[in-house]
Amino acid sequence: MKILENFWALEELKPVFYAEKEKEYGKFLENAPTAFFQMPGNMIWIKYVLKPAYEYYSDPENTYEGFAMVDPDRFIR
Repeated sequence: MKILENFWALEELKPVFYAEKEKEYGKFLENAPTAFFQMPGNMIWIKYVLKPAYEYYSDPENTYEGFAMVDPDRFIR
């Protein structure tokens, strides 16, 4: 859910990027291909969507046992 919240926040932070990606992938990223965030030019995804979600879920209060989000730095291309 945090990933979607961060994605929706891009509507104000990066409106052109958000409009393009919403049109391409859908408001709920329902049309996004697997590993879409690993495509070239992924820095906006990393910086504004995945990193904040990773930091949020790194706090034990915001996660559950057995959940581990991969550090998004590994997807920088």
